Amino acid sequence: MSASVASPAFAASPRPASALLRCLQADALKLRHTAAVRLLVGAAVVPVLLVFLAFCFYGTMLVKSGRSPWATYVLNAWHTWAGLVLPLLLLLLATLVVQLEHRANAWKHLYALPVSRGTVLLSKLLVLFGLSLAVQVLYAGLLLLAGLGLGWVRPGLGLRPEAMPLAAVAALLGRTYVATLGLLTVQYVVSVARRSFVGPLALGLAGLVLALVLTSLSTAGWLPYANALLTLKTVRADASGLAVAGALAPHEWHSLGWVVLAGLGGGAWLRRYQRA
Repeated sequence: MSASVASPAFAASPRPASALLRCLQADALKLRHTAAVRLLVGAAVVPVLLVFLAFCFYGTMLVKSGRSPWATYVLNAWHTWAGLVLPLLLLLLATLVVQLEHRANAWKHLYALPVSRGTVLLSKLLVLFGLSLAVQVLYAGLLLLAGLGLGWVRPGLGLRPEAMPLAAVAALLGRTYVATLGLLTVQYVVSVARRSFVGPLALGLAGLVLALVLTSLSTAGWLPYANALLTLKTVRADASGLAVAGALAPHEWHSLGWVVLAGLGGGAWLRRYQRA
């Protein structure tokens, strides 16, 4: 009478795709009841509410003749969002996600799991990319809904439903997302490398201040912290509406380059630096 003996599940390392999926599921579960989720929702809702109130009370002064009311509304809202709120949010988000492991001293435990260190680090970065996309889509959706609400509350502003620039906002959303990937990757690598919450945040704030100073220079596109603002500068608005090019601008390609540079270079350094 023969009996087969099953080997333990942990005896062999899972396939790379399966291991990455498990890490993504675990990282997502860790974030369910943290401040990161509340931060995302608040960062999308509060700016839209402020823009709604500003146009509700001062819309006649903000909407100028010779420009589409929707274009004025979207550009005013997006300038504050992409220039200040979104970069600050991504700085905080990258630091908060990594601090979950730093505070629990969990890196050695994670690296002892039957998955590669690269998979562990890539999983958290992909979660950050997903959270960034989610908050930007939420913001764009709420902004358009608030615009419809303004058209009903203040019909004199001219925010008619049939003139809503859905395609232009979608293009602007996609390009803004690409433009912020480099910033998010750099902040993630720095946050993993430094246990302190203050260091990565201080670096990010310094980068944002430098970006505001250098946005008028041709070399600003090489700075990942300036790319979201530079994307907004490529958008044109006139009486016909928003004009947003579908092709990526050079600074957006630079943002993708920072993803590769910081991801590969920083990941290789971190794997050597954080040997268990």
